[in-house]
Amino acid sequence: MINKGLDPRKIELVVTDMLAAYREVIKKMFPNAFHQFCIFHVLQLVNGLFKDALKEHRHKHFKEGERKEAHKIALYMLKGQEKLTAEEKEKVLDFCEKYPNVMANYALKEDFRALYALSQTEIQAIAYRDIIIENYQDKIAGTMQKALTFLTENFEYTISYLKVGMLHAKTNNDAERIMRKIERNQVIHYVFRKEESLIRHLKTRLGLIIPIAI
Repeated sequence: MINKGLDPRKIELVVTDMLAAYREVIKKMFPNAFHQFCIFHVLQLVNGLFKDALKEHRHKHFKEGERKEAHKIALYMLKGQEKLTAEEKEKVLDFCEKYPNVMANYALKEDFRALYALSQTEIQAIAYRDIIIENYQDKIAGTMQKALTFLTENFEYTISYLKVGMLHAKTNNDAERIMRKIERNQVIHYVFRKEESLIRHLKTRLGLIIPIAI
């Protein structure tokens, strides 16, 4: 893109996943740009840690025959609260009241989602972060403590979209969809190098000819 005329000095924000190698590359290639971690990937990380914490809890507190029901509750908890039915919310609440450490882990996971869903400015995000750290640092341990560590160590990379006022630019989902489309087109171009091969494939898919089974 730079070779085709893109001025790297005019790039304000670059959104990537959390691969460490991107940091130095962005500093070098786009010196004036903020680096934003894709929030979808951030929440995937937190959800994965929460899932591991639930798994540890099941193996520690439940006998073999009771783990199936606990696993079902865990599936509810891994969803966003807005996606749960009233009955599912009630089951999650009962489970959390019975196991306070699970309640703290679950609340932290949901507060992570709320931080990036509700913050409209950098100041709001910082305030929300400070509340999260104060509320949870003494209530959680083990696996979910890694989520708090991530928040304190990488927070600046998760709110760059707020610094430049691009509220729509907190994920790289659009770019990944474009890349998947390009990859599919490249595969099709390679497989159907001859026009007759492409036409024969389309006729088969449309049921106009029947492929011969070998």
